[in-house]
Amino acid sequence: MDNLKAALAELIGTFAFIFIGAGAICVDSMTQGGIGLVGIALAHGLAIATFVSATGHISGGHLNPAVTLGALAGGKISFPKSITYIVAQLVGATLAALTFRAFFDSALLEGVHYGTPGLSDGIGMGAGLFLEGVLTFFLVFTVFGTAMDDRGPRVGGLFIGLVVTMGILM
Repeated sequence: MDNLKAALAELIGTFAFIFIGAGAICVDSMTQGGIGLVGIALAHGLAIATFVSATGHISGGHLNPAVTLGALAGGKISFPKSITYIVAQLVGATLAALTFRAFFDSALLEGVHYGTPGLSDGIGMGAGLFLEGVLTFFLVFTVFGTAMDDRGPRVGGLFIGLVVTMGILM
């Protein structure tokens, strides 16, 4: 039963993160930039901070396959549980995308690639992959330092949200 609760927490938290974050990108397009980069970054950061905090006591609040893989590599989660979490996260993200299809115009969604991040002009694929790797390292490092290591302060949700916000602003 605890595994089912944890998987459901991961699904709901990931759904919320994608729904709010990618939804902000869609709304920004609808309002011709009315939200802007800072608003998009805050939407992502606030969503992850809120749902990491809300799910942390149930599942650890991973809400991201990279975090789950980091937890697996660090011995914080078993292999079977990591697979369960990643499947739940992918289902949550997929449900968020399907919800967008139901409520947003398809031309809008295609124009913003369903709210997924893209590379800015002047950033090539190699540089983009490198930068994403660095930002993912910062995320997992912050998760370990503020949410997984018992010696760290119990402020994981807040600082995880802040590192996501900083990454988007960068």
